[in-house]
Amino acid sequence: MSDNLQDEVQRFTDLSRKRIDNKEELDTYLSLFIAWLKRKDGTLFKVESLHYCYAALARYLKESTAIPGGIRGWDRYNFSKAVRCLNGKIRSL
Repeated sequence: MSDNLQDEVQRFTDLSRKRIDNKEELDTYLSLFIAWLKRKDGTLFKVESLHYCYAALARYLKESTAIPGGIRGWDRYNFSKAVRCLNGKIRSL
């Protein structure tokens, strides 16, 4: 594994252990989650499955969040990294 990837993995695991209380951190965390989202056997999900997974996350975050102002997961302004990562991964499939 390259040093860059190891750094990203470490940052991702550090984020997953702490409470995320702002939209910027959540955007980074979601984009990393989308980038690494695979089945248990290592194969990639279908396009529809990726879309449904992100939609479920967005709905959950909208309904139960501690971040002031609420969360709109499909908002390209506040969650630009996550939405761009999702779009890029879908296009690559």
